[in-house]
Amino acid sequence: MTRMRLSRWQLPFRVGIALVAGVIFTACCPEPPRPPQPVKACPRGVAPSTQTELDACLEGLAFDTAYEASDEQPLSVITRGSGPPCPGDTSRGLTCSYGPLAKIEPVIGAHRYSEDDLRQGRIIARISVGSSETKDYPKYGLKPGRTTYWWVKIGSTAERDSSYFVTDPQRGKEPVARKLFRTMYKEGAKVYRAIARWIWTLDDETAKGPCGAAKCS
Repeated sequence: MTRMRLSRWQLPFRVGIALVAGVIFTACCPEPPRPPQPVKACPRGVAPSTQTELDACLEGLAFDTAYEASDEQPLSVITRGSGPPCPGDTSRGLTCSYGPLAKIEPVIGAHRYSEDDLRQGRIIARISVGSSETKDYPKYGLKPGRTTYWWVKIGSTAERDSSYFVTDPQRGKEPVARKLFRTMYKEGAKVYRAIARWIWTLDDETAKGPCGAAKCS
């Protein structure tokens, strides 16, 4: 199985030059403000679990829909047994098939969340699946025609970090909970834009998004 689309990192040369020029331009200009603070009805420390709470947490947020900041891929379904082999798998007997085509878009300014922001919990990205798709993707709670919001919270230790995927509209179903993994940027690194990506490996299909001074997955 091969991807229907190239990864956003595999760009044509001319597009790459344009992006480099964009980075240089961005570096000379003021950074965008931090995302707005959640309104009072948005809970602190717990993921939104009702439609009212979700709407409150989304108030004032904007998502980056630009090609270079977002990503869209058909998500892989990895199983064992008979079926098309996963590319690169030579020993584990894994099979791969296509799940729904899913788009992930970061919150503008999510790379500027503070550690205190993330201890309270913040939405860092949204994931959408078109209504023409026919498959769900339970790992992230994705459903055709609906949008899912990625909410993250860091704890006192890495073991307490958590991700929740809240689908809109909220119809009384609990958000999908997953372990959060953070990869901190190197000290002194300059990050000028929040970026979200789908990353595929033989171990799993993984969402990666911006959360303050780190990349989250």
